[in-house]
Amino acid sequence: MGRLRGRSGRTSPPNTLRDPPGLFGLSSGDTVAGLRDAISGGSARHDGKAQLDGRTVERIRWDPPPGCPVPGCTREPVFAYVDPDTFYPIRIESPHAYISVPGRVLQSHVVVRFSTYEYLPRTAANLALTDIRAQHPDATGP
Repeated sequence: MGRLRGRSGRTSPPNTLRDPPGLFGLSSGDTVAGLRDAISGGSARHDGKAQLDGRTVERIRWDPPPGCPVPGCTREPVFAYVDPDTFYPIRIESPHAYISVPGRVLQSHVVVRFSTYEYLPRTAANLALTDIRAQHPDATGP
């Protein structure tokens, strides 16, 4: 099975900036904030405790928005497993994720594991790392 790796911002040829949606369509590139927004908006809810690799975690059930990218697709929930103290994600699992590629829509089972999740101090140097325009000064975009 192959692995897919991504970033919160990308450049696409020819030097055009675009902003992909947050992980699993969450409202933010910040997974914790996106999950909290989904909970407060009613599309996600606490689904109890779970054991994950010998560790007790909180399970969050997130129901995807209505509509599917392809006829006959299933709308199954996404499950996020978070640390009970920090709410930092440990694993997010989607049994039926749909990925658009030119001319096709692919269905896959996606599991994202977080080995480390942390917020960096808000220094000028760290903020520059999150600025896609600063990282790609010659790119154009919206």
